[in-house]
Amino acid sequence: MMFMRFAGVLAMLATLWQATACAAGPKAGFGPREDRGRIEHDAITEASGLVASRLNPGVLWTHNDSGSSGAVFALDDRGRHLARVRIEGCPPGDWEDIAAGPGPDGRGHFLYIGDIGDNSARKKSRSICRFPEPALDATARPAELSVQAERIRFVYPDGSHDAETLLADPATGQLHVVTKREKQVGLYRIPNPSAPEGTLTAERLGNLPYTFIVGGDISADGREILLKTYTAVLYWRRQPGQSIADTLQQPATSLPYVAEVGGEAIAWAADGSGYFTLSEENLGIEARLYFYPRQRPPGGPAR
Repeated sequence: MMFMRFAGVLAMLATLWQATACAAGPKAGFGPREDRGRIEHDAITEASGLVASRLNPGVLWTHNDSGSSGAVFALDDRGRHLARVRIEGCPPGDWEDIAAGPGPDGRGHFLYIGDIGDNSARKKSRSICRFPEPALDATARPAELSVQAERIRFVYPDGSHDAETLLADPATGQLHVVTKREKQVGLYRIPNPSAPEGTLTAERLGNLPYTFIVGGDISADGREILLKTYTAVLYWRRQPGQSIADTLQQPATSLPYVAEVGGEAIAWAADGSGYFTLSEENLGIEARLYFYPRQRPPGGPAR
């Protein structure tokens, strides 16, 4: 968020410590970071969410937050611009995160945008935009497209909250929101209706012992979860049959991360080979795409 400039400065102060911790070598099987390049498309100035495409190989989707023009952007794993997709039927508000998962019937490839930001926690309801992921033509890039979205409106059962993290279970499409700024953030499950009508009530699943959670993602196979603060990346391994809520109640493992000013976006690579991070353009620092590769143990598999 633009208003979090000061938090971004604090994140920079943590960079030295974080970089030192990461420089020692791979941590929990990941790192150190690779600079994949500058974000080529100049319209991407407040990147707030990031997710790997499940339909288009090698493609990442991102969007701006409160400065959104009502579009999502496709880029490759080197930051090069591939497409701009206008989202119809879902007016831009405070778009904070994007997730990928199946549609409401458990099939297909859909994208979900969380219009869940609420700096002062005063808004009565929030919403999630749902639409089929567009297929991109590799021979026609950059592309200008539009898609029709459905808007899922919801309220929290316990008052308003600011949030910047939307998670979609790749097996079921079940949606979860993690709030941002409480001393112990809240975890909520959002009903995923086949035909969104009226305003739904989220289910509170409990607290998580973290604060300033600004992004997250679930791996395409559903087995690994990431949550991100301004200065750290937290990791969980999900056991077969385990719910997202039960997984996140377990102790997290800290993964390598060099803090970025305004760094809010994180996403697994589609093949699970590592995770990407992306920041807003802030304090004169251009947005760049970074990648933290998974490390193979000697003679062992990647995962």
